[in-house]
Amino acid sequence: MKKKIVSVLLCATMVTGLAMGCGKSSDSSSEKTSDGKTKIRMTYWNNEDTVKTLLDYLEKEVPDVKIEFQFIDNSNYDTVVDTQLSAEEGPDIICESPASALKHAKLGYLEKVNDLGKKYSDAGTNVYSYDGDVYALPGISWFEGTYFNKELFEQNNIELPTTFDEYLDVCKKFEDLGIKPLAAGLKSWEPMLKNSMAFVTAEYLSTDEGKDFGEKYRNGKTTLEGNWNKYLEKWSEMITDGVYTKDMVGIDHDQALEEFATGKAAMFCSGPWDLDTIKDKNPDLKVDMMPFYGTKASDGWLIGGPGCGFAVNKSSKNKDAAMKVLKALSTEEGQKAFWEDNQGGSSYLEGAKFELPEEYASASKALEAGNVYCPWNEWGDAASAHETYGTEMQSYLLGEQDLDTTLKNVDSAVKELLEKIGFERKNIKTKSFDINIEYDNYRDKNDKWVEEFKGYSFIHKMKIEFEANNKMLGRVLYTLSKSTSYPSFSISYTVSNPEKYKNKLLENAINNSKEKAIVLANASGVKLGNILSIDYSWSELRISSSPFENKKWFFEEDNDESDYVIDVEIDDIDVTDTVTVIWNIE
Repeated sequence: MKKKIVSVLLCATMVTGLAMGCGKSSDSSSEKTSDGKTKIRMTYWNNEDTVKTLLDYLEKEVPDVKIEFQFIDNSNYDTVVDTQLSAEEGPDIICESPASALKHAKLGYLEKVNDLGKKYSDAGTNVYSYDGDVYALPGISWFEGTYFNKELFEQNNIELPTTFDEYLDVCKKFEDLGIKPLAAGLKSWEPMLKNSMAFVTAEYLSTDEGKDFGEKYRNGKTTLEGNWNKYLEKWSEMITDGVYTKDMVGIDHDQALEEFATGKAAMFCSGPWDLDTIKDKNPDLKVDMMPFYGTKASDGWLIGGPGCGFAVNKSSKNKDAAMKVLKALSTEEGQKAFWEDNQGGSSYLEGAKFELPEEYASASKALEAGNVYCPWNEWGDAASAHETYGTEMQSYLLGEQDLDTTLKNVDSAVKELLEKIGFERKNIKTKSFDINIEYDNYRDKNDKWVEEFKGYSFIHKMKIEFEANNKMLGRVLYTLSKSTSYPSFSISYTVSNPEKYKNKLLENAINNSKEKAIVLANASGVKLGNILSIDYSWSELRISSSPFENKKWFFEEDNDESDYVIDVEIDDIDVTDTVTVIWNIE
């Protein structure tokens, strides 16, 4: 069924005489503090302690802006921010994850920050880019590399590697010495995921050939299988050379950390979050971190990504002030202020260098170059498939399947995720999200009414838009009928471009007014002059039809959704509006 307009009722009111009119404007000025500063709001899922130094810096650097910091717990951060943005409200500056930034950019909620984005490395901005534009500026990164026991390297005259092949040689030298080269807890899917993806990053994803792979992958335009094979075949020498062994699948992260901390293994892959634990277990252990390498000598790469990205709300009334803040953040001083409360991370800002703790000295070149990258950050709606990737790599290690099958299985999981969505996120919008407190009322033993807290109820109203199609409508209704929450719903039809019909309506109304005015003037024996005024309220027109209101549909249990094609034909949508045109009579 096609969305269509068959007839539109046009109405114009003509009044003879003289009238005065005035226009109305809305006040969209920014909120000011008592001392004249522009007040803006910034929201983040980490508490204020993680940005205290940054906020102090911004207060001095941007003295005409007052930042109101809002902490929202990570457990409901996305829900709260999504709801606010969908209502064209929310904070002026939003801390975004790569996945949420992509979602909000698609929905048109964020301002472009292309000019400021040029100051950052591609590794930082790529995960916040959509359709060629940058929508958030990367903050301080998390990262993971390879910790190594400095004394074991020095005592055995083993030099640090600069390529993947040299790394394998280092591992063989330790094996020959009877020292376990690498401690790894492969009971978890994460270690092989991160290690192999870091190699693919160094070999492929960081090159011109592979830099747009993530965008293509999230849009279902490419696959791992057929693109990653040759790189992972090289990386799999970690398995064939015995660096990764099958028995490691029975070892967890803490056991692997223990092996490294107690000197039983020369290396261990992890990040700054494990350093204190390693030192607690062995205060005398001297450690450093090296990055992951490809086959060519380079500064290397660390697996990781921005802890958050700073974005500007497109609906903000204080965009200029918000941009001032992001500009101040995009300086070496601003990055240093943010880093102070997040030490152990790195900056993507070109030229920003921090005095890293000595435990990261051998990774400093990679960190300074901004070579910190997390591939699945670019996978969008399919990002959760990185866990599938890790578990499939475990099966590959155990010899249960070959590499081609491993990659095909991940691709299949990604395809299922994309298909499961059914609709693009931009077409699923939150209309409102209400949280209500529920009470039980009863009489106590003294016959007095008592109000007892019961819990919370949530009402989430969503709007799904799609081209008028009875098969799709049937599928939606079928899905709703199978929901355990038994949602109520209404269905309405509209036109694809309401503004077009509104404008046409006004144009025809004016023409209609003139025709009627000429008829009346001729009949009255007077001459029609010029238009003196046009009075139009600019109110919102309802260009829709609602044949189903507050209904629930139910289908038989044993029927398939393909059996349900709803046989409905939308009625014509009639639109009426009033324009008052006052003509001069000569």
